[in-house]
Order: sequence, then C-alpha cells, then structure tokens
Amino acid sequence: MNLSTYQQSIQENVPYLTDKMVIDFVNGLDAASELNSKTMQPSSFFSRNLSLVSGKTQQAQANINDHLIVGLEACQHYFNEVLQSQDSHTHAILDIHQKLKNTQLGVSKLTGYVLEFQQQIEQRVCQVSNRLDRLESYGYAYTQMGHVIAKLKAEKFSKLSLLGQCYTTLDTLYWGDFGLYLRTYEDDKKKVELLETLENELIGTFKQNLQIGAKEDLHQSEWLSLPNERQETQALQHALAYQGDWSGLSPNESPIVFMATQYHDLPEDEKPEYKNLSLNMIDINRVSKRMIGEMNNRIESSRLIGIGL
Repeated sequence: MNLSTYQQSIQENVPYLTDKMVIDFVNGLDAASELNSKTMQPSSFFSRNLSLVSGKTQQAQANINDHLIVGLEACQHYFNEVLQSQDSHTHAILDIHQKLKNTQLGVSKLTGYVLEFQQQIEQRVCQVSNRLDRLESYGYAYTQMGHVIAKLKAEKFSKLSLLGQCYTTLDTLYWGDFGLYLRTYEDDKKKVELLETLENELIGTFKQNLQIGAKEDLHQSEWLSLPNERQETQALQHALAYQGDWSGLSPNESPIVFMATQYHDLPEDEKPEYKNLSLNMIDINRVSKRMIGEMNNRIESSRLIGIGL
C-alpha cells in the first residue's frame, strides 16, 4: 500500500489516526531493529554454523518479518478506517446538501405563500377601505337629506312656488353629498332606499305644510303660483330658472322640473304651449315621485359621463 496516497487526507481529516499509525509502525520497526541487531552481532564461525543448523537465524528473520507485517497491517487497518470515515463524511455532506436544497425549496414555497397571503391581505384591506368609504359617503348623503328636508319643513323655501320648493330641495341634494353618493356608487339597493326615503319625506313634508292628503289634487296654477310679487321672490325665481336651465334642452323628458324652473320666465304667449307638459290636477304623491325620477335620470346621465360634482 502506498502511504503517500492517503497521507494528506489523514492529516486533514483524522490527524490523531496518523499519530497512532506512526507510533504502531515505529514500534514495529523498533522490534524488528532489535531482532536484526541481535542477529547481526559478531559470532564465531562455529556459532554461525550452529545457528544455521539449529534454525535460530531463520527464526529471527521470521520474527522480524512478523513485526514488519504487523506494523503494515496496522497501517492498512487505519487507512481503511480513514477511507470508511471519509465515505461516511461524504454521505453526510451529500445528505446535508440535499437537505439544504430541500430547505431552500421549502423557503421558496414559503416565500410564495407569504407573497400570496400579502396580496390577499392587501385586497382585503382595499375592500374594507372601499366599504368604509362607501359607508361614510352614505352617512354624509343621509345627513344632508335630513338637513335639507328639515329646512323644507321649516318653510325656509316658502318664497318660491310649491314646485320651486320641491325642485330647490332636490337640486340642493343633487349638488351635495346626496347626489355625490348616487353618482359614485352603483349600489342599487342603497340607492333605492335613499330615494324611497326622500320621496316619503317630501310627501310627508308637503302634507304637513299644506294640510292636505298626499293624494289630494291641487291645480297646476297652485303648484306654480308665486307667494308674492316682491323683488326677492322674483330674484329667487330667476336663480331657480338658471339652476334648472338644463331641462329646457328637452322639456318633454323633464316636464316637472321644466315647469318648476322655466315656466315663469317664458314669454306670456308661449306659456300656454307648455301647460300641457303636466296634468292640470296633480297631487303631492305624483309631484314628488316624478320630480325625484327626473332628478335620478339626471344623476344617471352625470354618472355615465363621469361627472363627480
């Protein structure tokens, strides 16, 4: 066996085996050297011949050979142990490498799960944020509706005609948080609830202010009649006409709004032409429902073309 082949590996991996192997080998050499020195000691011709005849010389050589063989076998044994140890270490290293690789794959999968979970969390946060925005906007819309209806109940718009008061109420809501909510969110259920509540509030308020039933007809002239001829009333009516001038583009599509806002500013010879836009006799229920419907159509048109105001 070539010792130099394994010397570096032994020194690097299992140095204590090297020491033990060398000691065993040196011990073997010492014993062989001692036997050899006894054999090589000077002797007489008779003694040498006697040793040859008796076999002592052969026995001594055999002892030397045995010691050498034992030393070499010890070297071989420990080299085998070194090789086995190296194989074990190689397998351990390969096993560690595979486990590290598996761990790396596991970490990659975990990273994927974390990213996916993060995306889900972000989506959920976005949904919750949108829901909170929607609820907040709904709250503002409902609050504004209550505030404007309260003004109508308190007859704050009494310097306008009855139709003018109804339109002013709805136009104020259109330009405020109420209209913003209806234009921004496509929630049909909430929208229907708000509009139904608004309709009921209008009907109840006009019933209270006029002291009549919701289905009791009033003549068209009563709905359009201005409370007085004062300049303030005229100025308010002109402002109302400006606010509702959009209805002049298609009077037949928004007849109640047109009559509420544009009729008083028409030349006297043109007024009879538009009187048939609405019924001569019409009750609070129909006025409220139709004007809210016209406002809602305006809101839908604004929403479709992306007007947020």
